[in-house]
Amino acid sequence: ARIDWDDAALRAVFKDGLKENVKNGLIHYKKPETLHALIELATRIDHRLWER
Repeated sequence: ARIDWDDAALRAVFKDGLKENVKNGLIHYKKPETLHALIELATRIDHRLWER
């Protein structure tokens, strides 16, 4: 069965699955307007946290 979720729903599900420290890092940035942009931003935040 195919599920046709819009981009906002996909962003919400993706964000819910993030680690808390990555979610906390998102508050320092403008809200991404696409799932792709959210994935890229979350990845950058995660990499920065691991570099510390």
